[in-house]
Amino acid sequence: MRMSDHPWLPFYGETPASIEYPDRTMFELFMESASAHADSTAVEFARQRIKYGELARAVDTVATAMWSVGVRSEDRLGVLLPNVPHVPVLLYAANRIGAIVSFYDVDSGTEQLSGFLNDFTPNWVAALQDDLLGLQIFVARHQASTERPRGYISCRLEDYLSRRAAGAIGADRLRLADGSIDSKLYDLGGRSDTVSETAPVFSWTSLRRLAHADVPPHRELRRPDSPAVVLYTSGSSGPPRGVVHADSQLNAAALQTQVQGPLLARQRVVGAVPPSHGLGLAALIHAPLVCGARTALLPYWTGASLAALIRRVKPEFVVAGPDTYAALIRERAFRKSDHSNMMGAFSGGSRLARAVRDEFESIVRSRGGAVTIREGYGLSETVAACATEPDAASRAGSVGIPYPDTLIAIARTVAFDSGSDAPPAFVTAGIPGEIVVSGPTVMSRYWSDESPDRLRADDSGRVWLRTGDLGTMDADGFLYVLGRISDSGFDPERDRIGGYSEIELARRSDVADVVVVAIGRDSPRLIAIVVPMDPDSDPGWLGPRLIEALSAVDRRHRCDEIVLVERMPRTRTGSADIAAVRRLIASGRQEARGSATIDSSS
Repeated sequence: MRMSDHPWLPFYGETPASIEYPDRTMFELFMESASAHADSTAVEFARQRIKYGELARAVDTVATAMWSVGVRSEDRLGVLLPNVPHVPVLLYAANRIGAIVSFYDVDSGTEQLSGFLNDFTPNWVAALQDDLLGLQIFVARHQASTERPRGYISCRLEDYLSRRAAGAIGADRLRLADGSIDSKLYDLGGRSDTVSETAPVFSWTSLRRLAHADVPPHRELRRPDSPAVVLYTSGSSGPPRGVVHADSQLNAAALQTQVQGPLLARQRVVGAVPPSHGLGLAALIHAPLVCGARTALLPYWTGASLAALIRRVKPEFVVAGPDTYAALIRERAFRKSDHSNMMGAFSGGSRLARAVRDEFESIVRSRGGAVTIREGYGLSETVAACATEPDAASRAGSVGIPYPDTLIAIARTVAFDSGSDAPPAFVTAGIPGEIVVSGPTVMSRYWSDESPDRLRADDSGRVWLRTGDLGTMDADGFLYVLGRISDSGFDPERDRIGGYSEIELARRSDVADVVVVAIGRDSPRLIAIVVPMDPDSDPGWLGPRLIEALSAVDRRHRCDEIVLVERMPRTRTGSADIAAVRRLIASGRQEARGSATIDSSS
């Protein structure tokens, strides 16, 4: 397949169809940007501003300090931090000395955190001081002694903020987590008065004072095709899996993200996505910092805290997940703020309901702005988004068209039978099949698998990523995502596809969020989990209305039941937690506000 064969190119508008990708590492690309914009603000954090020159000096100092205490090329640095200034410093400092970084959410839960520690096996761990004791106990209880970290980096909000400002952020975290994370980890690790841990702990301040070693030249330690970052999948339908990305793939993701705005020097970006999510890493960290823009970091967020940040910063661009936009539009501070600077808003992680999009855009227009939320599609295996809605063209139910230099196609799922090395067999427009992606951001491999079965070469040698997602493309190349493929034997010509009902329900003004899942194997039932736009709506009234709305869906793919809930279960990265949704259904829907069964004969 050739780029010129694909029909989406006319919809690019002013976005280039192809861009140049410099032969640089992440560190080199950032330092070039820092040199060009030394006196501009790079990071804003709770009213504190860090200029590019300051950030570059911090990167250089921490890189030297890490080398001084024994961090070496190809060592593994686990960063269990929220969106704080330490994140970009550690990202680029580790890249400078050739270390491999993985970001993970310390709040993700026992099973997932244990899985991360035993899969990535970090040599070094950076975490907030408030989490460190509990984390050390957790490591001692859940990780093999031969694979435990050689050292810890203790970070504090006070490294960059006053005690009062840091306390306010800590209070936000406690409200969200319903308790101290440190005490939770302590309990999960097994109560103990001491930590049998000999690995040294370096505070952020003491680490920087140790910057005295002579570090070898950067290119002796790292090349653009070297493993740089390991992203972990959301775990929405199975255990999280580590995805290896080289500098070249991460740089491509940043540059592809940058041209979507386009995001220019000195412009401001605000977001509510963690650095452990590829969208957060690409759109809120790497993309702004390699083009001279300013990123405003928010460690923990609610609709209220994000609304307050937007009101203060007046950003040109906003990046968030659907549930965050749904919370944001309910905030008076957002509804009354000046949005005349706003030029773009991007959503990812799961399907965005039409009602939420319309309300957000209406509020922004009423307050001086004129933007649309552009929904996108991507995976950890493509760093972040690989498709997004064009700026001037959107289609109901579609997640848009491929990014520059990226090909997306639909392949027959039967060509990917277990154990088969067959190349993709592409289908025509409108036929459902597995979404496959080829382009400069596609992963190198999985962390624990040198030869992933998800990468397949076609007859020309082009490598395609099997996404595991079901979808269709229309004649103009717009992509429609229909859900996950549950197993390698899925046959869209035989099985029922709930994504059609999901798209139809997401278009309604009374739906804030929706996910459709298939329950059962031989004769699966399709059940829609719906969050109403109006939390006070009567389930007995809304249920029948939603059933009536599905009359436009082919009877074979129509939902059997609709279950109303107050909030959609989410993974640590913001995706719908399909496993939790299935548990809710299996538990007898105790948490549901109401349900309605659909007469399949109607």
